[in-house]
Amino acid sequence: MIETAVLGLGAVTLLAWLAFGLDAALGQHLVLYLRRVPLPGADARAALPRLSVVFGARNEARAVAVAVRTMLALDYPDLEVVAVDDRSDDETGAILDTIARSDSRLRVLHVKALPEGWLGKNHALWAGAQVASGRLILFTDADVVFEPTVVLRAVIWMLENDVDHVAGATDVEARGLGLQLFIATFALFFNGYFRPWRAGDPNSKAYVGFGGFNLVRRDAYERAGTHAALAMDPLDDVNLGKALKETGSRQVCAVPGSMARVEWYESLGGAIRGLEKNTMAGVNWSFGLLFGGVVAQILLAAWPFVAAVTLAGPVRWLNVAIVLVVVILHAAILRETSLPTWLPLLLPIGVLLVVWTSVRAALLTYWRGGIEWRGTFYPLDRLRD
Repeated sequence: MIETAVLGLGAVTLLAWLAFGLDAALGQHLVLYLRRVPLPGADARAALPRLSVVFGARNEARAVAVAVRTMLALDYPDLEVVAVDDRSDDETGAILDTIARSDSRLRVLHVKALPEGWLGKNHALWAGAQVASGRLILFTDADVVFEPTVVLRAVIWMLENDVDHVAGATDVEARGLGLQLFIATFALFFNGYFRPWRAGDPNSKAYVGFGGFNLVRRDAYERAGTHAALAMDPLDDVNLGKALKETGSRQVCAVPGSMARVEWYESLGGAIRGLEKNTMAGVNWSFGLLFGGVVAQILLAAWPFVAAVTLAGPVRWLNVAIVLVVVILHAAILRETSLPTWLPLLLPIGVLLVVWTSVRAALLTYWRGGIEWRGTFYPLDRLRD
């Protein structure tokens, strides 16, 4: 009986991973690889609409100067950068003001108080968009480092293909094996849940968004309700993509590779603490959905590795096959990143890290009665509204 159940689980697991791999392979033509977009000639450059790069910064003194200088160095003919200093109590605002004095294309807004009914980041992006003058807006983060041509390539492709939203998965720099493994595992589950390549299919309900690179037409952004429609949403980046898709915008998942990169967190501990803010939002504040997700992650991504080395007979070889498929698929997801492609061999440890992070975040959210994000506490009843 038990062996039959384990065989059945293995068969279902193998079919699930094969279906995932097939779907990803068939959807590759929908993914935009920005390095492959040719640079335009002088006439095409001259006709490009004005672009506004908008980001919020709260206590980003460590990284903001380097990031902003790469934004100002973008190879784009009509560019402005709108930086919103969101109640920083470090040198962030002073650093931005200093850079702005030497480059008039940088405009700095200083938010002194957070209005009721807003998350800080969401309000900062909304405020920046209100003063931005571009027909195109690139929402990004205060620590993203850009290669000069990456945004130009995205805009050219967007205009030539009549797309409203280009969501770019920035490359993530990570120091230390634990953090690298955590990010790699997170990437696998993100792809498995959202299937971001399908966002490029107008007949699919799939959507995508990334905080480091959400390039959108202003009219599409306004049609989607702007960030005002996401005022208390901890998943504003992904759900901006959802709002755009639901209001008729065409979007595409882009891969900039190392042309847009960010150090997401400085350490594994920072990543675990950082995801306290949006874990429960990702399961619509439901313990049931969280528990189901945790069980699925363990059974689909960790158990086959254990079974492949601890069991015997047909069950063992079935799980060996599952492990091979998972490792190949996971390595394929990592190939456009700076993360080592051998990390999938350690996937069971990565699963335990992600599961622990999810359970910890859920318990803390309900124990505290809300989430704390960048020094501000947001009550659970307001987040659920």
